[in-house]
Amino acid sequence: MKKLLPKIGLYVGTFVVINVAMYFLLMFTQPEPVAHDEEAGADSTLTHEEAVPEIHEDAEFDHAPDEEQVQQDLAEESHDDHSEDHSGDVHAEDSGEQTGMDTEQETAQIEQPQDSEPNVLDQEVALEDTPKSTAEIAKLAKVLEGMKPAEAAVIAERLPTNTIVELVMRMKSRSGAKMMASLPVPVAASVATKMAELSGTKNPS
Repeated sequence: MKKLLPKIGLYVGTFVVINVAMYFLLMFTQPEPVAHDEEAGADSTLTHEEAVPEIHEDAEFDHAPDEEQVQQDLAEESHDDHSEDHSGDVHAEDSGEQTGMDTEQETAQIEQPQDSEPNVLDQEVALEDTPKSTAEIAKLAKVLEGMKPAEAAVIAERLPTNTIVELVMRMKSRSGAKMMASLPVPVAASVATKMAELSGTKNPS
């Protein structure tokens, strides 16, 4: 036991010395950063407080309204708006005139083909009533001779077979033959049969 006492004392002494040394080391080294931080904080605070008024002054100077510039901008905007309105009115007038011209041209183009076509519809309306007198049949025969065979056939096929026979007999042989060729087959057959009967009656064997 006596032999262990020096070792224990040495160990305890070493531990105490180390702790004391650490304490003084920390005590002497710790205040310096704190003091430095406080000084730095004070400097930064002063710098911020000094900088804030300067920033406000600069901002007020930058945002201070320039009356002359504002008036000039307003005048330019008013002039631009007036120019845009005027150009819009001119463009609207030009568009209206162009639309009117286009409408007139389209109307003329639509009416022109109608005027240039043969007035077949008017003739059909005029010939809706079956001609009864010899004069009416003769007049109709002349009208059909002046038309195309297909158009004449369209009108003739609506008439009774006897009337068609009289028309063919009063028309020129060539015009009558062409119109007969353009008639529907049943109508043409009936007309041919009727004409054959009339020919047989006039020339009995």
